[in-house]
Amino acid sequence: MCKVICYTILFFTLLSTFIICENLAFAYEEKEVYMRTTAPFPKIFIASFSIEKKKGTTRFIPHASGFYLNYDGVPYGITARHVVQRRRVTKKGKIVWEKYTKPLFIRIHTEDEQVPIAKRHKEISILNKLNYETLYSFHSDSSVDIAIFPAFFLSNLGEIALALPYKFVQTDDLVMVGEDVHIFGFPGPYGFTEGKSVVRSGTVCYKIDKYHYLLDANTWPGDSGGMVVSKPYFGVPKDNLKSYQWQIGGKIIGLYIGRKSPQDFKEFNLPESLEAFRIIASSQAIVETIESDEFRAYHNKWKRLWVEIKKQQERERTTESKNKNST
Repeated sequence: MCKVICYTILFFTLLSTFIICENLAFAYEEKEVYMRTTAPFPKIFIASFSIEKKKGTTRFIPHASGFYLNYDGVPYGITARHVVQRRRVTKKGKIVWEKYTKPLFIRIHTEDEQVPIAKRHKEISILNKLNYETLYSFHSDSSVDIAIFPAFFLSNLGEIALALPYKFVQTDDLVMVGEDVHIFGFPGPYGFTEGKSVVRSGTVCYKIDKYHYLLDANTWPGDSGGMVVSKPYFGVPKDNLKSYQWQIGGKIIGLYIGRKSPQDFKEFNLPESLEAFRIIASSQAIVETIESDEFRAYHNKWKRLWVEIKKQQERERTTESKNKNST
């Protein structure tokens, strides 16, 4: 009799628990949040752009990816060097940079869907009157596949609002093996069609040197030059080991530059059946390029033009305002 009573109590206890849990499951409602722990910083979306070629008089085709970076108040574009200049590898393995790819266009980001696609394109070379040799800034080491160029245009100053601050570039010593990242690119027709970057996830799986990382991720043609950023995470500050510190993530750790086959890493003795590794040019290369003496002179030149364009546009706005008031 005692066993019967015990089993009966157990049955009703389990039944009531099931009913409560079921009700709680249906009662739970997920709330909209500003960002989840794995969602990229929203400003990163608009800082990434597609680089396109013009075919015929009106048609544009996808070519590569890049992103805006604000340095000293001037918006620059960053992409892979092989996106803007052809390269050849000699028999001795030396990289030789040859003919420039021209012309190339950036598709300007806009949330206004009424703006036609053709109106969103700005030619990169127009600022330099087709003199490509001085349009781009490169790393002093020719094996580093990055290119920097002025990303403002004579008819539009809106790019500065899209650019990420230079402080978002993270140096090599802060990038960790095993770190989860997001990749922003415009592969094939996907991001190209809507003008919005396609976001993938990956992991930094090996540091080749301070300029290059191996990446475990899915990428496609058209991603070259695309921004690679760290995911948000919780960290423990070294100066206060008893506390947790929220890091927003979104730090630029490099840009995607291509693939390497297992044969390129003979010292690892990898099976040839493996898929190719993805390669990141590290943000350390960006930092060294921007903080070099060569870039300082380059930047002074473009900043003068940037300031002059802003002054001219301010004069035009003042004249337009006066004309409206006089009528």
